[in-house]
Amino acid sequence: MPHLVTFLLATATHAATPTLDDAALWLNTLGVRADLPRLSVRYGSDVQGSDTTFRLKSGEGHELLQHAPTVEWEEGAFGTPQHESEKFFLLMLDPDAPARADDGSLSGSAGPWLHWLVANGKHGSLSTGQTVVSYMPPDLPETGGTHRYIFLLFRQLKPGTLSGYVAGPTFRRKWDVAGFLRDNAGALEPVACNFFYATAERIGGPMDGAAGRADSGLMPPVKSEL
Repeated sequence: MPHLVTFLLATATHAATPTLDDAALWLNTLGVRADLPRLSVRYGSDVQGSDTTFRLKSGEGHELLQHAPTVEWEEGAFGTPQHESEKFFLLMLDPDAPARADDGSLSGSAGPWLHWLVANGKHGSLSTGQTVVSYMPPDLPETGGTHRYIFLLFRQLKPGTLSGYVAGPTFRRKWDVAGFLRDNAGALEPVACNFFYATAERIGGPMDGAAGRADSGLMPPVKSEL
């Protein structure tokens, strides 16, 4: 099975360079700049990005997503470090819960859904960080269409606040990312992002909105499917 995964990912390398524009549609509404560099996010041995769609009804795709990915960055990649023990903060969000809204610039009625939050990552790897909100793998209904799962990495400039953002039985749902960014405007600096697609549609089924986004140049027309 690993050989199959490697082959499917390899086919996507012949497509256009993966674009982050479909994530930027939503991030721009939060005041996050659209030209952030691509963050390395790996499920298994390959870097995932907007050229990858995980089919949740596919055995290999579902299995890969059950465990938190490896998130890495090159030390010094975001300019001169502010101090020797520079720390980083990660959010993983699904803005399309329970289904994508219109062109994707707005959140779905239950979005964004907070899937993962890690603070204090150092030395180019999130594995050194502190998990504040545990990783929740994608889990979509068959009628949920195709969702974006966005990873946003921040440089921690000074102590910030999580008060009111990670408590309660339903805090992941409709997570107040706009309020969080406002409350931490001087504490967190966005430095990199990435995203992938996931769908509960079976392999071979039409992707929700994918053809239109490909025609508009928002994503490569050839995508690997897992």
